[in-house]
Amino acid sequence: MNGQLARRAITPVLVGLAALAGMLALAHATRHGAGIAPDSASYLEAARNLAAGHGVSTSEDGVSLLPLTRFPPLYPAAIAAIAKLGADPLDAARWLGIVLLGANSVLAGLLVARCAPGARWLPVVGAVLMASSPDVVVIHGAVLSEPLFLFLGFSGLLFLSLHLETRQPRWLLAASFLVALACLTRFVGPSLVATGALALLFFPGARPRRRALDAAAFAAIALLPVCFWTLRNQLLAGEATRRSFAFHPIEGDAFRLALRSVGGWLLAGQLGEVAAWLLGAVLLLCVLRWLARGAPRAGAAAMPRILLWFVPMYLVLLLASISFFDAATPLNSRILSPLLVALLVLAVCGAQAAARGWRSPAPAILAALMALVFTFCFARDTREWIRERAATGGVGFGSLAWRESETMRRVSELPADALVYSNARDAIYALTGRGSRWIPAWVDAETRQPRPDYLAELEEIRAGLRAGNASLVWFDRIDWRWYLPSRPALSQQLPILQVSQLRDGEIWGYDPARDAPGAR
Repeated sequence: MNGQLARRAITPVLVGLAALAGMLALAHATRHGAGIAPDSASYLEAARNLAAGHGVSTSEDGVSLLPLTRFPPLYPAAIAAIAKLGADPLDAARWLGIVLLGANSVLAGLLVARCAPGARWLPVVGAVLMASSPDVVVIHGAVLSEPLFLFLGFSGLLFLSLHLETRQPRWLLAASFLVALACLTRFVGPSLVATGALALLFFPGARPRRRALDAAAFAAIALLPVCFWTLRNQLLAGEATRRSFAFHPIEGDAFRLALRSVGGWLLAGQLGEVAAWLLGAVLLLCVLRWLARGAPRAGAAAMPRILLWFVPMYLVLLLASISFFDAATPLNSRILSPLLVALLVLAVCGAQAAARGWRSPAPAILAALMALVFTFCFARDTREWIRERAATGGVGFGSLAWRESETMRRVSELPADALVYSNARDAIYALTGRGSRWIPAWVDAETRQPRPDYLAELEEIRAGLRAGNASLVWFDRIDWRWYLPSRPALSQQLPILQVSQLRDGEIWGYDPARDAPGAR
């Protein structure tokens, strides 16, 4: 009896050790602080305002607080809840990411176990690959909402599989609640709702009327909170998500970026592109063979089918969002990370099932070697990322280059009541806590349409310059914001002169000689 208990315990123990190893590695990598991306500043500002009792709000002009509408509220609320215990919001976000890496690694093991019941070692493989994947570790090491979305969304799908196999309402309620929270974390959450509704409608085992009622109840509960949130936004701010509807077809560069991201998952950097895509084709064939042999009808039947529904649902919603609401969304490994989780689970289970289908032990040996190759390459890439972080002190705005920026130091020394306009408002807030304003964009990055308010906003800057309390701060490291005017364009359109030439930027002040009549 004791021997049986020990054998049963070894899998969860190894899964837990894999998760713990990932957490320790990430804690070491982020010892100088979590990575700070452009979106991170909005999350941190909303969390700080919420913790201070100002609601879920941000400030675009550096003075007045406005309701947060661009992002859902749950991730900044989670940071604020931890900060209430006495932690700085940036530290709170760091530890939240570390804990979520461990939780998501365990979750990957559970998903594999639901897809391949009885495969003792396979959940360990899934957890190890999840904990060591460089793309997974990178998003957990930054102030980003994807890790929380992965945990809530795939936990909801896990409980949905339990409901489909047992038809117990408690599991359906739990799945609806978790998916509702995922929708309050990222606006791509409705892809989970569509996945669950389709799985409930088409999974056998209940009468059509019962399936329709379950799907309707699931969708209603899951969507209700985010509907209230968008209604709140409309009432308080006059906009639901701060995104405008306009058709902007996806360009070829976006698809090439997506292919590079998927190629990275397939070890294109180590094996070469041809070998990587051949490996991807082999894994796809393994998954198709596994499904053709009855995976959706045997054992833990629901989970594979749910993941198969999720992949196209997520892609469809993501492509629709880019095409009609936010053309600036890149198809990089961060945005595609939910697909990585789903495809990782399917690929691991498909490879194992394909290997077991042969009488010869050779396929099983090849599958084991493949798992070892992926684990080794993932771990090596993650180790290199940790080394790079140690050398640069962090990622994004959290790196030493930004934290020790001469231009940033000069901004922090400006008078507290001075108006600051910059091409790096997010970096200024994240690193100094100081409010500032954006240099106005001449084109909307999301719709790719010219902004009608651009000239009026330039006149507002001109008025601030005349009043003597405005400065323009330009950071040379910001080279990707193509929608902002260039330095020569600003110099032509505004009466400014260079006050400070710094190592990594410039500060401009008012030039009355250029503001004289006829000087424009």
